[in-house]
Amino acid sequence: MKTPNTGTVGRRGAAAFVAALAVALSTLFAAPAAQADPSQPNIGLWSANHDGVRCAQWAYNSVAGQGLDPDGQHGPLTEQATRNWQRFFGLSADGVIGKDTGQSIIDMVFLKFGTNNTWALYCPYYLPSHRSY
Repeated sequence: MKTPNTGTVGRRGAAAFVAALAVALSTLFAAPAAQADPSQPNIGLWSANHDGVRCAQWAYNSVAGQGLDPDGQHGPLTEQATRNWQRFFGLSADGVIGKDTGQSIIDMVFLKFGTNNTWALYCPYYLPSHRSY
Protein backbone atom coordinates (compact mmCIF):
# COMPACT_ATOMS: atom_id res chain seq x y z
CA MET A 1 0.00 0.00 0.00
CA LYS A 2 1.21 3.53 -0.73
CA THR A 3 1.12 6.53 1.55
CA PRO A 4 1.92 10.11 0.56
CA ASN A 5 4.67 10.54 3.18
CA THR A 6 6.73 7.36 3.09
CA GLY A 7 5.66 5.54 -0.04
CA THR A 8 4.86 2.28 1.77
CA VAL A 9 3.11 1.07 4.86
CA GLY A 10 5.30 -0.96 7.21
CA ARG A 11 4.57 -4.46 8.43
CA ARG A 12 2.94 -3.18 11.63
CA GLY A 13 0.68 -0.87 9.65
CA ALA A 14 -0.33 -3.70 7.35
CA ALA A 15 -0.90 -6.03 10.31
CA ALA A 16 -3.05 -3.43 12.06
CA PHE A 17 -5.03 -2.91 8.86
CA VAL A 18 -5.60 -6.67 8.43
CA ALA A 19 -6.66 -7.03 12.08
CA ALA A 20 -9.07 -4.10 11.84
CA LEU A 21 -10.45 -5.42 8.55
CA ALA A 22 -10.96 -8.86 10.09
CA VAL A 23 -12.92 -7.41 12.99
CA ALA A 24 -15.02 -5.24 10.69
CA LEU A 25 -15.76 -8.05 8.25
CA SER A 26 -16.50 -10.58 10.97
CA THR A 27 -19.45 -8.47 12.08
CA LEU A 28 -20.88 -8.54 8.54
CA PHE A 29 -20.92 -12.30 8.14
CA ALA A 30 -23.55 -14.64 9.54
CA ALA A 31 -22.83 -15.94 13.01
CA PRO A 32 -21.61 -19.52 13.36
CA ALA A 33 -23.79 -22.19 14.93
CA ALA A 34 -21.38 -22.68 17.86
CA GLN A 35 -21.72 -20.38 20.81
CA ALA A 36 -18.50 -18.67 21.85
CA ASP A 37 -17.96 -18.52 25.58
CA PRO A 38 -16.45 -15.20 26.72
CA SER A 39 -15.94 -16.71 30.18
CA GLN A 40 -13.36 -19.24 28.89
CA PRO A 41 -10.14 -18.85 30.90
CA ASN A 42 -6.86 -17.93 29.26
CA ILE A 43 -4.91 -20.74 27.61
CA GLY A 44 -1.25 -20.83 28.61
CA LEU A 45 1.68 -23.17 28.79
CA TRP A 46 0.50 -26.72 29.62
CA SER A 47 -3.17 -25.67 29.69
CA ALA A 48 -5.77 -28.35 30.34
CA ASN A 49 -8.05 -26.83 27.65
CA HIS A 50 -6.84 -29.29 25.01
CA ASP A 51 -9.74 -28.54 22.66
CA GLY A 52 -8.94 -24.81 22.73
CA VAL A 53 -5.25 -25.49 22.16
CA ARG A 54 -6.01 -27.85 19.25
CA CYS A 55 -8.27 -25.21 17.67
CA ALA A 56 -5.57 -22.54 18.02
CA GLN A 57 -2.93 -24.88 16.59
CA TRP A 58 -5.13 -25.60 13.58
CA ALA A 59 -5.69 -21.87 13.06
CA TYR A 60 -1.97 -21.11 13.33
CA ASN A 61 -1.28 -23.79 10.72
CA SER A 62 -4.12 -22.86 8.35
CA VAL A 63 -3.89 -19.07 8.53
CA ALA A 64 -0.21 -18.50 9.35
CA GLY A 65 1.53 -21.66 8.08
CA GLN A 66 3.14 -22.53 11.42
CA GLY A 67 3.39 -26.31 10.84
CA LEU A 68 2.40 -27.40 14.35
CA ASP A 69 1.19 -30.87 15.29
CA PRO A 70 -2.40 -30.16 16.42
CA ASP A 71 -2.01 -32.36 19.49
CA GLY A 72 -3.86 -30.17 21.97
CA GLN A 73 -0.73 -29.57 24.06
CA HIS A 74 0.24 -25.94 24.68
CA GLY A 75 3.95 -26.59 24.92
CA PRO A 76 6.93 -24.46 23.87
CA LEU A 77 6.26 -24.69 20.10
CA THR A 78 2.62 -23.62 20.48
CA GLU A 79 3.69 -20.86 22.88
CA GLN A 80 6.14 -19.57 20.23
CA ALA A 81 3.48 -19.80 17.51
CA THR A 82 1.15 -17.81 19.79
CA ARG A 83 3.85 -15.14 20.26
CA ASN A 84 4.37 -14.99 16.49
CA TRP A 85 0.63 -14.56 15.96
CA GLN A 86 0.43 -11.88 18.66
CA ARG A 87 3.38 -9.92 17.23
CA PHE A 88 1.92 -10.02 13.73
CA PHE A 89 -1.43 -8.67 14.94
CA GLY A 90 0.09 -6.07 17.27
CA LEU A 91 -1.02 -7.81 20.47
CA SER A 92 0.95 -8.24 23.67
CA ALA A 93 3.33 -11.11 22.80
CA ASP A 94 3.10 -13.09 26.03
CA GLY A 95 2.42 -16.52 24.47
CA VAL A 96 -0.92 -16.82 26.29
CA ILE A 97 -4.21 -17.10 24.40
CA GLY A 98 -6.39 -14.57 26.19
CA LYS A 99 -9.51 -12.76 25.00
CA ASP A 100 -7.67 -10.51 22.48
CA THR A 101 -5.66 -13.35 20.96
CA GLY A 102 -8.62 -15.74 20.97
CA GLN A 103 -10.83 -13.15 19.31
CA SER A 104 -8.19 -12.46 16.64
CA ILE A 105 -7.95 -16.21 15.94
CA ILE A 106 -11.72 -16.52 15.57
CA ASP A 107 -11.93 -13.40 13.38
CA MET A 108 -9.11 -14.47 11.05
CA VAL A 109 -10.41 -18.03 10.60
CA PHE A 110 -13.89 -16.69 9.85
CA LEU A 111 -12.40 -14.17 7.41
CA LYS A 112 -10.38 -16.83 5.59
CA PHE A 113 -12.78 -19.79 5.69
CA GLY A 114 -16.23 -18.38 6.51
CA THR A 115 -18.53 -19.75 9.15
CA ASN A 116 -19.92 -22.83 7.41
CA ASN A 117 -17.25 -25.35 8.42
CA THR A 118 -16.38 -27.76 11.21
CA TRP A 119 -13.96 -25.34 12.89
CA ALA A 120 -16.64 -22.63 13.11
CA LEU A 121 -19.15 -25.09 14.54
CA TYR A 122 -16.78 -26.34 17.22
CA CYS A 123 -13.85 -24.07 18.07
CA PRO A 124 -15.24 -20.65 19.09
CA TYR A 125 -16.65 -22.17 22.29
CA TYR A 126 -13.20 -23.32 23.44
CA LEU A 127 -11.23 -20.11 22.80
CA PRO A 128 -11.31 -17.08 25.10
CA SER A 129 -13.00 -14.21 23.28
CA HIS A 130 -14.80 -10.91 23.74
CA ARG A 131 -18.09 -11.85 22.10
CA SER A 132 -20.79 -14.50 22.16
CA TYR A 133 -22.06 -15.37 18.71
